[in-house]
Order: sequence, then C-alpha cells, then structure tokens
Amino acid sequence: IEIVPHGVEKGSATDYILKRTKRAGDLVICFGDTVADQPMMAAVNDVGGVSFGVGAKAPDNATVRLDT
Repeated sequence: IEIVPHGVEKGSATDYILKRTKRAGDLVICFGDTVADQPMMAAVNDVGGVSFGVGAKAPDNATVRLDT
C-alpha cells in the first residue's frame, strides 16, 4: 500500500525534484515495478533519462526491462 496526499503521485514529485536539481548533462534514472511507477517513469523519460521496469508487473513505458 502506498499512501500519498491527494493530487500527489510519483510523477509530480519527480517533476518537482528535477525542476529544482537537474543540471545539464545529468543522467536521471529510476526503477519501478508496478503501474504506480508509470508517472515517475514518464517524468524521467521526458528529460532523456532511463527508466528500468523490474519484473512482470513493471510499467509499459519503461525504457529498459529487467526480469527478476
């Protein structure tokens, strides 16, 4: 179970962090194993990062898939 405030999800949190910390040339990566990670992966993909989907339930928008 993941509990977060209304209107907040991993994608918006990732956007918030990236807008404040990402510098030119940084490579952003993330790992996710459920559909709840899809917005985070989209945010990472949007800045040219690499998103790793782990396991059978990994999001479809992962740029790299890893079996467990």
